Amino acid sequence: MRARRGLKVERQKVVAFEYDGMRFEEGWRLDLLVENRIIVELKSVEKMTAVHPKQVLTYLRLMNLPVGLLINFGAATFKEGVQRIVNNYRPSSASRPLRVNRGFACSAEPRRTRRRIGNYEWKNCLLGCQSTLVH
Repeated sequence: MRARRGLKVERQKVVAFEYDGMRFEEGWRLDLLVENRIIVELKSVEKMTAVHPKQVLTYLRLMNLPVGLLINFGAATFKEGVQRIVNNYRPSSASRPLRVNRGFACSAEPRRTRRRIGNYEWKNCLLGCQSTLVH
């Protein structure tokens, strides 16, 4: 399947690195290296610990790569088991403006919840139909 999509994927790749003047020929083995740019670390544990994302981040830093994926097949759902790890992450200073729906088009209009995010308050239909920004 990888070949059909034209992706170069290396499994169990041995990685050599240099640290503090010492050379390590077989420093570690990557589970997957995709296109020599993305590290994919595979786990199958019931609960992830803080060391797992740190492990991927260390690999990214030593190889000077921007992004990696940590996938845990022991999680209840795939969405819960996937974590994106970014090396040297810096949040953008220019954030995109929020899109706001005006008014409710739902029969559940009287039943709303309110929550605060920063200086803004959101009114949500309990059915999740629409949201309104209240200043």
